[in-house]
Amino acid sequence: MQAAYSKIIMKDKHDRVILQIFTLGLIALVLALFNFWVPFGLTVFGILVLTLALGFGPPRRSGMIRRFLIFLYLAYVLIFAGMVWFDRTTEGLHLVLGLPAATAFLIYGIWIVPASTALLYGLVFRSSVLPEDKIKQFLADHGSKGRKS
Repeated sequence: MQAAYSKIIMKDKHDRVILQIFTLGLIALVLALFNFWVPFGLTVFGILVLTLALGFGPPRRSGMIRRFLIFLYLAYVLIFAGMVWFDRTTEGLHLVLGLPAATAFLIYGIWIVPASTALLYGLVFRSSVLPEDKIKQFLADHGSKGRKS
């Protein structure tokens, strides 16, 4: 029964990733309901990285993209851990550039992660997300429809 269900649900790798995102979403919901905020944050980062994996499409350079996504998850975890550590270790109110230390660590440190994602996405877009064969197929299917010459 389980094998038949898996074959119906998971036809390709994207279906498996979607199922993993759904599962992590349910886990995040349970963690939030029971006030486990640190594991909740880690689960949300997992959802974010898996969603990015869907955006990169079927990987032709899967090793590089997979390593980058692992790096991305670890970077988010380190920034989150730094925020939690600063929040728990600082006594009194220590301001860094006008913000409490934990908030400053998160705000000033987190921008690097999405910026690197956007850079990689721009670099691999033509080869992994929208390769030439898909562009040609799209133009063949939809290129001349609706145009008036």
